[in-house]
Amino acid sequence: MVAALAAAFVVRLGGVGASWLPGARTLLVATLMAAAASWALERSAGGALLLVSRLRPYHFALGLAALALASLSFQLVGLDVGIGQSPLDIDEHRLASTVREFFINGEVPHRTVEDYPGIVYWLVSGAYLLTYLFSLMTESVNGFHELTKETLVLVGRHLNAVMYAGTVVVVGLLARRCVAEPMGRPAGLLAAALMAISPMGMTN
Repeated sequence: MVAALAAAFVVRLGGVGASWLPGARTLLVATLMAAAASWALERSAGGALLLVSRLRPYHFALGLAALALASLSFQLVGLDVGIGQSPLDIDEHRLASTVREFFINGEVPHRTVEDYPGIVYWLVSGAYLLTYLFSLMTESVNGFHELTKETLVLVGRHLNAVMYAGTVVVVGLLARRCVAEPMGRPAGLLAAALMAISPMGMTN
């Protein structure tokens, strides 16, 4: 299993199988998780029990982290679908255009609702700024105007995926606080799991 996933990861890095293989990041995460599972299975029974006993106080945190990681992995699959091959989603296009215009001209237009600065606007602006600084350091652009809207939309999609994974964690923590122990931790993990597989989250 680990070897197969690792081989698929190498093949995907080589640019093969883009139409039918998951993304390289997803394959890397799957390979690491499979390697960790394989390592755990190879441990002796006594060692495994010792490991479980040591990790027992952290079961909730580990479970929550695993759910958030799984959610992020699912979000990253096909994240670049439609980029450069079909017209961009109108909301993505408007937001990317507005923030791009802000960085180029220093002004925020107020043509549509997406143009009014809010928390999403400034989060996206921060992500675009980091992308621009990284591009400058790698000398791939000389100015913000050289960053295409397609590139900015893809950055926004990555930000959305990370924020959704964070939402899974927040929901799990809130559910745990709302339910009395000893059912608080199971309730938190259940709520986080439901959030992680929410169709609305998977399609945004």
